[in-house]
This record gives sequence, structure tokens and C-alpha cells, in this order.
Amino acid sequence: MNSLVRPNSPTDLTQLFDDTSDTNADDSHKAVQNWRDALVGGTTPANGATGAAPAAITVTFNWDVKPEGTDFSNAIAVSRGGAAVAGTITHTAAANALTFTPAAALAAGSYSVTVDHVVAITPTGDGIKIRTPYTFTFTVS
Repeated sequence: MNSLVRPNSPTDLTQLFDDTSDTNADDSHKAVQNWRDALVGGTTPANGATGAAPAAITVTFNWDVKPEGTDFSNAIAVSRGGAAVAGTITHTAAANALTFTPAAALAAGSYSVTVDHVVAITPTGDGIKIRTPYTFTFTVS
């Protein structure tokens, strides 16, 4: 869609385009509604949280996701003190989520989680791989 650009006045050659709100009637100037790549929308535990050991670590996305390869085995990597934590990853399409369940209860300490190797499943089928691995940390007290 082409838009006609008009300056504010002959002496003020600026014009404001509001491309950041949803109040515009013109759909070509509305805020971005979503992205084609997989974006992490939330985690449990939350980034920076401290508390009891969670039974599982859940990551939710803006869209449902599929694995970059053949399965989700490398989609969530959990480590403590640089050592990998063993576990399994399950996918819940209805919640746009992946869940990492550790093979053993998490011991006290700081944990780092990296989310990568997932591709968004968009309604138009043009989803792409997560652009940058998402990392977060939490501490088990």
C-alpha cells in the first residue's frame, strides 16, 4: 500500500508516522503483531528466580514450535556449574510449550538454560528458526 507523505507545514518538513500502536485504522501502520521466528514468551522458573527445585522447566513460545532437526533432544540445554544436566524434553502444542524434565532432582546451585534449535509453526507456514539462542538462569536454594 502506498501512502501520501505530507510535511507538517512549509517550514516544518517533518511528519509523524505512528507505526507502534493498534489504534491506526490503516493496517499497514499498526504495531508488529507477532514475529515469524520462535520467540520465548515465558519460562518456569522465571529468569533470575531463586527457590525450591522445580520438578520441570517449561518454556513457552509466541507460536507452537517444531524441532530444527528430527526431534527436540537439543532444544533445551540445562547446565549447573558448566556440567550438563540430563533430562527429557516434551512438547505441548496446545500451550506452545516445551518442558525439560530432569532425570534426577535438581541439587542446590545456579542453573543456566539455553533454548535453541526450534522453528516456529506459524498459521501461514512461513515460520523460521529461533534467531538467537535464548538463555536464562535460576537458582535452587
